[in-house]
Amino acid sequence: MDQAARASDNKQYLRWNRAFHFGIYQAARSEALLAIIETLWLQISPYFHLLHASGNYFKANEQHELMLTALRARDGAAVSFAVRNDIDAAYSVLASLLDAEIA
Repeated sequence: MDQAARASDNKQYLRWNRAFHFGIYQAARSEALLAIIETLWLQISPYFHLLHASGNYFKANEQHELMLTALRARDGAAVSFAVRNDIDAAYSVLASLLDAEIA
């Protein structure tokens, strides 16, 4: 994801981002949860393209590093915290971008 972000390869970044997140979500081994997340992902994913110009991909990668560190430590609470922070940060950026578009 870092390489794709540095190369401004939006499509590749989004492919890797999805693969990264869904690898974590699938590890929960909950088909019901995975179905809910997939539905939500499909609704929000068109907006991910807006994040590229904001520089959020680099910030998101910081959260991804925290997720990886927590996964390697087998610290479920830290993984959950990092995933929530990643989602919250992306939401904040998207909300401000969409507010600016409306204004």
